[in-house]
Amino acid sequence: MGKITCKTSQRAEEVDEQRPLRILLIETNEEDNQQFRAAVASCQMNDFVVTNNNTHEAIVLAGQVEFDIVVVGSSHSAASILDSVSQFREACPSIPQIILTEAGNEQTVQALIDAGAQDYLVKPIANDCSIRQRILYAIARHAMSIADRIAIQQLQATSQVDGLTKLLNRTAFNRESERQMAIANRNGTSLSVGMIDVDFFKTINDKYGHMVGDQVLVGLSALLTQSSRVSDIPCRFGGEEFCVILPDTDDEQAFGWASRVCRTIRESKIDTKHGPISVTVSIGTATLAKGATSIDDALDKADAGCIEAKGRGRNQVVVVSSNNFFDPSKSGKHVPLLEHVRASDFMSAILLTAHESTSITKAARLMIDCRCEVVPVVTSSGTLSGLLSNEEIVSHILRGGRWDDAIELIAGQTVTFPENTPFSQIWGLFQRLPIRRAVVTRGDQPVGIINRGQLLSRLAPSLEMIETPSVACDVQTESLRLLFDEVKRTADRYLHPNSDGANIAEQDFSIVVAASQLQELASQLLELSSPTQNRRSLEQNRRSKLATSSASALLNL
Repeated sequence: MGKITCKTSQRAEEVDEQRPLRILLIETNEEDNQQFRAAVASCQMNDFVVTNNNTHEAIVLAGQVEFDIVVVGSSHSAASILDSVSQFREACPSIPQIILTEAGNEQTVQALIDAGAQDYLVKPIANDCSIRQRILYAIARHAMSIADRIAIQQLQATSQVDGLTKLLNRTAFNRESERQMAIANRNGTSLSVGMIDVDFFKTINDKYGHMVGDQVLVGLSALLTQSSRVSDIPCRFGGEEFCVILPDTDDEQAFGWASRVCRTIRESKIDTKHGPISVTVSIGTATLAKGATSIDDALDKADAGCIEAKGRGRNQVVVVSSNNFFDPSKSGKHVPLLEHVRASDFMSAILLTAHESTSITKAARLMIDCRCEVVPVVTSSGTLSGLLSNEEIVSHILRGGRWDDAIELIAGQTVTFPENTPFSQIWGLFQRLPIRRAVVTRGDQPVGIINRGQLLSRLAPSLEMIETPSVACDVQTESLRLLFDEVKRTADRYLHPNSDGANIAEQDFSIVVAASQLQELASQLLELSSPTQNRRSLEQNRRSKLATSSASALLNL
């Protein structure tokens, strides 16, 4: 296809609602064509509709006639419609698009909006003026999007970009956030911000050097841009922190965006001079309060969410709503706690592996340099063969072993979970067996480590988000409170071990015993939180008393 310049009518953020609209409809279904024309005609504004059933011909026509908007029908397959939207956006980026779709087709609609469509209309279309308002709104949104891109280009032209990542810098972010806040307040739309922090970035700098650290930041910036929508505005906030302005986005939509970014980065490898490196990020998001005069409050909340995500084990998303941490499971129908959490969502990413032929001396030095308590042991093909801990090294030497022995002699067997293993399955195994940690794998290769502390840290904040309708009052008042306190104390003992001269073996044994009893109590409370249990008050009361007595006994250990 040759280069086509599309003709567009004069647009601004304020659309003239009184003049007739010129609409280009791409539709092969004659019934849908007639229905759409009838709906437009019912508005009695003399709007002009041209129908074409071929995307290429429609693009050529758009180069000859000025159109206000393109409406893409859904008579073809999802892939064909996506291709039409992409082609039209590439050839005529200045003309907004709306999709005609069937009800219950949300996934396809989201993909089409990500590809460049401004809005969608659900068939059958009612014969009232609502269709015209939706079209006018799409035109206005597209105009603002164009204005946004022009404004960003102007900022970049005046050197308001970060020299390393080529994203907007902190100064440009401040100016752009004020502009976006003004637009959101004027149009009554939502505006969210996302704070992103690279997990264990200091370890990367210490191990590979700052040049590699810079390469990681550049790679992350590219992944962040690729994972965001056209209207999103990513910035480098400072150091290994990034911030993204999310126009026309509420709490739930921000959660979807952040989850996509988190997953994309986790599943990607960044090329550096030391080879590909995998990293993870922690993300916090918050939505600007209606009528706010400063974005600082939303930034503070997003930053608090980012800190909370790190406290829960990193590599995850926390959304801070107007009052508390936002739980996506409460935005619609009931979803069991942590149902969608997988091993890859809360594992600690592996920064170091050791070949099974490596000497104990070399392995110990690497573990000290990288501050690793454990390191996966792999074969020459990268397949996991065991797990080496500092305790095993110390035990080997105390028993008279040699420092130049190969680590395959002392590396212990370990439990493994594929990276998509549900939280509930991992929790169940840790509850039944006295194990301290497990390895997360992708194929046969290790990608992360999970320990009891991470499980408890992930569970505690989720239990705190259970609201009164989901849990009986008597459980909340006593059992749940005791559980929260003990989960935090036990998790803290894992994440911040005591450094005094106490017997480490005795400490570990007592913690494992306490954690096992704690897991039994937590499982009882999780069962109590399900809707089916709430309908059985007698069983609920019995379990409540059992949970309370178990918690009291645990505190008396």
